[in-house]
Amino acid sequence: MKKRGTGRARDGFTLVELLVAMAVGLIMLVALVELMSSAIAATNGGNRHMDADTEARWVLDRIGSDIARMTKRSDVDYYFAKNNPGSDQMVFYSESSGYYPSGVSSGSTGGTVSLVGYRINASNQMERLSKGLAWNGVAGLPSGASPMVYLPATILGTWPAITATGASTDSDNQVVGDQVFRMELCYLVQNSTVSATLSDTPYLAPNTTYAGLEDVQAIVVTIAVLDPKSQLLVSGAALAAAGQQLPHVTGTASATNPNPIPTAPAALWQAQIAANGLGLPKAAAGQVRVYQRYYYLNHTQTL
Repeated sequence: MKKRGTGRARDGFTLVELLVAMAVGLIMLVALVELMSSAIAATNGGNRHMDADTEARWVLDRIGSDIARMTKRSDVDYYFAKNNPGSDQMVFYSESSGYYPSGVSSGSTGGTVSLVGYRINASNQMERLSKGLAWNGVAGLPSGASPMVYLPATILGTWPAITATGASTDSDNQVVGDQVFRMELCYLVQNSTVSATLSDTPYLAPNTTYAGLEDVQAIVVTIAVLDPKSQLLVSGAALAAAGQQLPHVTGTASATNPNPIPTAPAALWQAQIAANGLGLPKAAAGQVRVYQRYYYLNHTQTL
């Protein structure tokens, strides 16, 4: 009688083998999902940085264009406000185009000078003031036209609505940076006795007036930017509070105090952000970008 063989062919996997295969596949799937999530997050972060970079470049270029055309005379006023808490503000005359009221144009009774300025409004956005001015003393000045004024008449006294903290808003302001939520100003000043140094005022003590910005070598503008997607993660009040956490620089340069501001605002702000000192959610705080530019002045008279 023929004996039956003791072994038999294996035509499937054992339960243990199936469980091992499933575990390995699950591990690979989790790793793939994490890799894809990291790639998506990196892409989104890169796109947000590009959005911030693009807006900051445009805003800083616009400021540079206006400063390059700034009217630098000892008989006109400048308005530079250090606001603590809050953002700083600057307003000056510039040979940049501005908005004229109906019936006035730069080619008729208007002039070639505008009142130009920058501030952060109550909605945490950068605004640009651009008020086209008519020449002072022009005959038949149309109703509503604003003439350029000379000292002792001041910018603030003539146009009180320009201030960021004023009760009313000047109609010639427009938003130019909806991602810019903080601005800080300081000045690189120098004369025959003081080497170039940063100061919170556009003159060297004991001077108390701007006098055509004769002591200013450069206006230093620092801005903080948060892209729109990241702004959705925070309230307007939280964003304003975060802006107040970015340090202000203070100190007036003089012969006896030649280095009142040892560190420029951008470095101070970056340190504050790195220390998680803005009070924002981590996802938003990590997207705050800081930009700083020195605008060197040409002291040739423009008028």
